[in-house]
Amino acid sequence: MRGYGANEVRPLYDRARALSRASGDDERLFRAEIGLWNYQWVRGELTTARGVAGDLLALAGRTGDAVHAMRAHAALGMILFHLGELGGARDHLRRAIARHGAARTTRLAVPIPHLGCLGYLAWACWHLGELLKAARLSEKAEAAARSPGHPLNLALCLSLGAELHQFALETDACISAAAQALTLSREHRLPFWEGTALVNLGWARAVEGEPGAGAELVTEGIALFAGTGARVQATAWQGMLAQTLDRAGRPDAAAAALDRAFEAADRTRERYYMPELLRLRGRLMLRGGDLAGAARSLRDAVAVAAHQGAALRRVRAICDLAEIDAHRGEAMALLAPLRPWLAAAPPAPDVRRARGLLA
Repeated sequence: MRGYGANEVRPLYDRARALSRASGDDERLFRAEIGLWNYQWVRGELTTARGVAGDLLALAGRTGDAVHAMRAHAALGMILFHLGELGGARDHLRRAIARHGAARTTRLAVPIPHLGCLGYLAWACWHLGELLKAARLSEKAEAAARSPGHPLNLALCLSLGAELHQFALETDACISAAAQALTLSREHRLPFWEGTALVNLGWARAVEGEPGAGAELVTEGIALFAGTGARVQATAWQGMLAQTLDRAGRPDAAAAALDRAFEAADRTRERYYMPELLRLRGRLMLRGGDLAGAARSLRDAVAVAAHQGAALRRVRAICDLAEIDAHRGEAMALLAPLRPWLAAAPPAPDVRRARGLLA
């Protein structure tokens, strides 16, 4: 059987949807819709994928099917996360997980949707400042993937877990999870997850003192990931590449990677990583001596993170702003409303840094 090019896939899904509607076969229609959603999600067509996820939710409401409901809420929750609508993402992912028990007893062949929900919900909870919940969800996903055990399930959970550790600046844990995911993905020829693992492994190695080698791994991972046709996550991947290049003493190359990240955000409408991109741009400007430009970009990062409810991203950008002497008082004022949350939060790197400033 021949393979199909990217431009040929959408017409196939459209034809399948039309035939399913004409026949009144809701099960086939749902399969066609979920296939189209997955295609659009992977390719970073996030706004159109959101529309398809809405159609899935409506169809699930009509059929009353537990599998349909779980997968529809999962689809919408994952897309909302990438769009930076973190609260909405959390709500739909929770609803999907709540329906997993009923779905599991019917015809759900593999647990990937459920495991993906746990991983994405961990991401959303971390951004929203629910750090302990995020850690527990990620651990639960990995434990479920290891028993009874399937290579794709485990590669998915390890990769999502590695990225959660990347968010949290937990380099040792990121290296461990990414290395396991890399070995598994190579053994079972899973290039999507192999690319993901390489990016996270490269970032962590760069932070741990190997910036040149780390940048090479991130570059390799980006190329492998893109070779699958995937465009989702381009904002984060290029942002992580910018960090490794900056650490390697290549500020011009880092700035170029950030430009590509912002271009990807414009193209895909992916927004969850935007506070970090703005913060990284501010850091580059700061080291280049453009204090005014750095302050503007860091303020933008704080504002976008606050709008999204991304507590850790907000704190990180505020702490960077405090490094500019003229804006230290402004940064302290921005941190003040977060005192109660910081006092109760577990001692993550960003939390410790902010507490140090307030002290």
